[in-house]
Amino acid sequence: MTDAIQKQLDFFIVDRKHHACRKAAGDPYRYARAYSAEALPDLERSVRRLEDMLREETPIVFPWESIALIRTVPTVPEIFTKEEYDAIRKDHYIHEQGKVCNICPEYSLLLREGLGAARTKIVSQREQFMKEGCQEEVDYESALLRTLDAILDFSERYRQEAVRVGNKTVADTLSRIPFHAPETFLEALQFLRIIHYCLWCSFNYHNVLGRFDQYMYPYYQHDLDAGILSQDSALELLEEFFISLNRD
Repeated sequence: MTDAIQKQLDFFIVDRKHHACRKAAGDPYRYARAYSAEALPDLERSVRRLEDMLREETPIVFPWESIALIRTVPTVPEIFTKEEYDAIRKDHYIHEQGKVCNICPEYSLLLREGLGAARTKIVSQREQFMKEGCQEEVDYESALLRTLDAILDFSERYRQEAVRVGNKTVADTLSRIPFHAPETFLEALQFLRIIHYCLWCSFNYHNVLGRFDQYMYPYYQHDLDAGILSQDSALELLEEFFISLNRD
């Protein structure tokens, strides 16, 4: 284990010093009451929560890290009030917390094309649905666009913070991803960290990484072949990535 990794283990895992960056816990139903007052449909509530959650987050970048992102908002707010949940339970079985959980997204889909290309594809699909008069599909594609835009805005705010604190590594990484598809192992790890975190902000509280070895291997091999990383430096990045997942 390198000194840099030991420093991160002590800071994030042992001493949990990053908890000092967290805000006070807010009312978990603050969003739900507002959404209920507006009589928002379920899809709109889900998208709005992600937008509001990411907007509340304060980007924190440490000068010595290569993979950024820590949680500053301690809890994910509900999208339904207690009364609305009670009404839902009358007709539906609620599993565990009643949230989407135990999922394994196909992260490689976004890794292969980046959010910019995915956004272009969704815009085209939405235009086609508009021509066909399929309003439900138009609403869904619009929700996808807003989701991608929220993630892109969040990432840009992190890039700006990296520039401010003088972390050139993180700033350079976020100048490319997640808008563009990652090319290097570091870019792929940072991309995955962002997407995994945004799933948590959507209250998908148990997101597994799936066949991480298969979809991350091409980036690892690319960097070895190009002389960007050695096996040891790649391992150090991998260790930092898994530490970053445990910051939440």
